[in-house]
Amino acid sequence: MTVNYYEWCSHSSCENRALLFQSFRESTPFQDVLDALHSLYTSEHHFQTVVIDSLDHLEPMIWQHLCEHYVGPKGERYDSVEDFGYGRGFMFALDLWRQLLSALFALRNDKGMAFILIAHSEIKRFESPMTDSYDRYQIKLHKRASELIMESVDCVLFADYKTVIEKEEAGFNKVKTRGISTGQRYLYTEARPSFVAKNRYGLPPELPLNWQAFSDALTQKPSP
Repeated sequence: MTVNYYEWCSHSSCENRALLFQSFRESTPFQDVLDALHSLYTSEHHFQTVVIDSLDHLEPMIWQHLCEHYVGPKGERYDSVEDFGYGRGFMFALDLWRQLLSALFALRNDKGMAFILIAHSEIKRFESPMTDSYDRYQIKLHKRASELIMESVDCVLFADYKTVIEKEEAGFNKVKTRGISTGQRYLYTEARPSFVAKNRYGLPPELPLNWQAFSDALTQKPSP
């Protein structure tokens, strides 16, 4: 797990506005992550963006931090988040997620920094109240943590390769289908049955997976 700080160099000595960054060390305790964000908040610097890669690697650190510091009303201590019982450990962990989000929003609101949170995805069954249940890609976090992150941020973007479906005759009046990747990577900004996504900026439903395309779409004024 890494925390990276980025700044855009627009000086003539920086070819093509090179991206400068400093990486916080890997496999760090959760408190060190909070301390790094606090340092960004209290110190003078030129960094414009903080990137956490990845949330699903950070989550076990949050659970470990909870177990190391939690003391129950009767002196209870727990070795793992599951030992709390009845899902209470995951509920308590939300307070730590909120601390992280609070630090990130402070950087955004008071220091003018953007933040990007990267996470892997996993396929989970979605129990829809309106249709039959189906599988979809979701953020690879505990359900409650995933819901909190998705509610808090402005964009949840799903990255994937563009896939086309080819059909061919298989004989005996059967048709064989197969998915073929085009090699083109896209960023999806709106939810579909196969994955979760959202945005609060009226972005196009899909964009090429590159920063320039996202930046252009973000700053483009919607048509009246």
